[in-house]
Amino acid sequence: MEIEIEVVRPVNPAGRSFITYIYGAVAAKDREILNNYKKEFTKLVQRLGFKIEETVGTNKLVTGKIVLVVDDKTKEPKKIYTKSLQIWNIEKDINEKIEASL
Repeated sequence: MEIEIEVVRPVNPAGRSFITYIYGAVAAKDREILNNYKKEFTKLVQRLGFKIEETVGTNKLVTGKIVLVVDDKTKEPKKIYTKSLQIWNIEKDINEKIEASL
């Protein structure tokens, strides 16, 4: 199962606001994921944030669509990736997949 999250407010992908934003969006769609797999989910979100920062550069703000892939039966998070990403102060658009897996 895939859960699509749209980041509409510009956030720093390596910052706390990015993690908080993703947490809130996932909690709104399926709270069970956070209740049962908080540690795994946190690792995935942090890894993705750092990989995005490596790709776009430090101190950049991003918006876009992020997809969380979870197991259909257990709802365990498997991977998270970007579907589309916009860098603010519009320097460039990235339409390639950036992925983090456990």
